Amino acid sequence: MNKTLCITFPRSGHHLLVNILCKYFSNDVTFQEIQGDETTVHCRDVIIAGDFKYCEFYNHCQSIPCSHADTTFTKNHDFGFNVRITDRFNYLVLYRHPIASIVSWYEYILNTPLKNAFTAQMFVHKLEETREAWEYFAQTAMRYWKDFMHKWFIHNKKPIYALQYESLVSRTNLSLIGVIHMLEPEKEIDIQHLCKCIDALYIKKRRNLQNFRFYDANFFRRMEEGVKSEINYAGIQRIF
Repeated sequence: MNKTLCITFPRSGHHLLVNILCKYFSNDVTFQEIQGDETTVHCRDVIIAGDFKYCEFYNHCQSIPCSHADTTFTKNHDFGFNVRITDRFNYLVLYRHPIASIVSWYEYILNTPLKNAFTAQMFVHKLEETREAWEYFAQTAMRYWKDFMHKWFIHNKKPIYALQYESLVSRTNLSLIGVIHMLEPEKEIDIQHLCKCIDALYIKKRRNLQNFRFYDANFFRRMEEGVKSEINYAGIQRIF
């Protein structure tokens, strides 16, 4: 199996993808899933699912490459933009429309203890459930999203496999076929088994942003306009 770094912008479907891959490569549709806060417990060690050996960077070894030499798949958000792009790994990059991702990230952090130093530095005051705190968070996170897209898409010269969240949840079968082929290009994919693995998981429908407590169409429109070139470059459909 090809050694792969999965570089993911927060809230872009990483856990959904990994849960399907674990079920597929373990040949067990009941394989225990990684969910939310449980990540800090389940991912203290490398998760082994057949040949798929998963390192959750932040809760395992915080090392690239993983401290376990046989690890085949490592997650990283590249918060500090210090992940080097080399020929040592394949790169799978997960991304999402920035506003949908940032809204989901904000709500997740509100309900979850901050888990890493960069997040604590990025949001230097206590994250509160107020419009002022939300807008500060959104503007700061949008700068990170823009820099993320520039590093991994616009300025990157190395081939990567890019997967958009919107495609992952709406065309899950096709998305997983592409990822599995990237991981094991010489092996035939068991489509029937893959479908069972996908069916075993609950895939959330895309949220309606208008239900967000601080929804403001004008604020969102200005945010989207500020990254329109990056959105267009990545082939993301605009919302506003």
